[in-house]
Amino acid sequence: MLFQEHKIVNENFSEDENPYTVTEISLIIKQYVESSFKDISVKGEVSSIKIASSGHIYFSLKDENAVINAICWRYVAVKLPIQLEDGMEVICEGSISTYPGRSNYQLIIKDIRLAGEGILLARLEEMRKKLENEGLFDKRHKKALPKIPQKIGIITSLKGAVIQDIIHRLKDRFPTETLIWDVVVQGNEAAGYIIEAIEGLNNLPSHISPPDVIIIARGGGSIEDLWPFNEEILVRAVFNSKIPIVSAIGHESDNTLIDLVADVRAPTPTAAAELITPDKVEIHIKLDKVKATLNNVLPNFINFKKAELKGVLANFKNTITHFEQLDNKLANFTTLLKMNVNSLFKNYEWKIESLKISSTNLMHLTNSCDEKLSNLSWKLTKLYKNKLDEISANLDSSKKLLISYNYQNVLKRGFTLIKNKQKKLITSLNDLDKAQLIEIEFCDGSAFGEFRANVNSKNKSTPQKGNDRKIQNKLPF
Repeated sequence: MLFQEHKIVNENFSEDENPYTVTEISLIIKQYVESSFKDISVKGEVSSIKIASSGHIYFSLKDENAVINAICWRYVAVKLPIQLEDGMEVICEGSISTYPGRSNYQLIIKDIRLAGEGILLARLEEMRKKLENEGLFDKRHKKALPKIPQKIGIITSLKGAVIQDIIHRLKDRFPTETLIWDVVVQGNEAAGYIIEAIEGLNNLPSHISPPDVIIIARGGGSIEDLWPFNEEILVRAVFNSKIPIVSAIGHESDNTLIDLVADVRAPTPTAAAELITPDKVEIHIKLDKVKATLNNVLPNFINFKKAELKGVLANFKNTITHFEQLDNKLANFTTLLKMNVNSLFKNYEWKIESLKISSTNLMHLTNSCDEKLSNLSWKLTKLYKNKLDEISANLDSSKKLLISYNYQNVLKRGFTLIKNKQKKLITSLNDLDKAQLIEIEFCDGSAFGEFRANVNSKNKSTPQKGNDRKIQNKLPF
């Protein structure tokens, strides 16, 4: 930059010449500076922001070696396209002004725009708002992760340490089949490779089973390094994936747009492996608890059902006795009815003989007796039918109750009965002898086998040494 020459000190300095006053030299400097630094652009980092009650903004603009004060007057501040924050890298347009009263200078701001990383942050925020308004980040679109994945797809670079961290963590926590798709995770072409991997895992050939969940991972880096994971086309590819996706990009402090659209965001690649798999140690502990519970509950349940079955059988016997009593009462009622009918006929015959009525009166009397006899027969038939229906309904009810408590239905739910060779039911391990032949009854048939174990004097089974197999409780899962 060119400076106008100004002769401040004469070459022939003498004691007789008048020196400059402080004001004069300050004004000369002000003239030089302000005339030489008009309409300039200065790049630096914002720090020490102060907003006055008047609306003016005071801050410092610094780089690695120097600091310059800056002022943004209120009428300019209200028109700024960005909101200033400490640490923000910006390019300021304005001019240099001096303040002779304190022998300092400052930059008078006319406009401010983001520089370097700031530009990327602005683009990132703009894209985030656009996709958010479209609903791509809405929680209702998130897919649930499988509790126990059978196969895991991993999209990352095989050259970095990330893939090794994930594989090692999976082996330690819950060994699972993995399908790895090697991609470039940095640079202009990275987004395209990652999109190809997502679509490839979603559309595998029919002879290859697809993964239950996909991890997209890479190590940490600057915003420029992680920029492919902010590309709109990649965000939409993650959104359209039919398979749940876990994002594991960089460190916990790194944030990308696919973290927002992914079904789950993991703070680190190692954490991603932990999020999608259960802990095998915890599973073993839970299985042991379930096993112990079954061992305690199952015998009690069988005994309870046995007691219920005995009660049903006893009720069934009582029902049969009740039916026999009803049958006897019905037979007695029929006999009594026949006797009454015969007596009635004899009574009418006696009346006919004794009164010697005419044949006409006798016909009328006979018709009347026939009608009464028909009514009596109809009532008898109806009463007999009602009694039979009541007995039949009671029989059906008892039959259904007996069937519901049939032990065969218990066997169909996964239980078995164990008998010795004398067909006696074995209910305790203490009932078994060494090399004893046993019969195991299932719902659809029986199987025979030999129980080989030693039973000591304290009624505890002790497995034999050698080739004898150890008796263990087996769970059906």
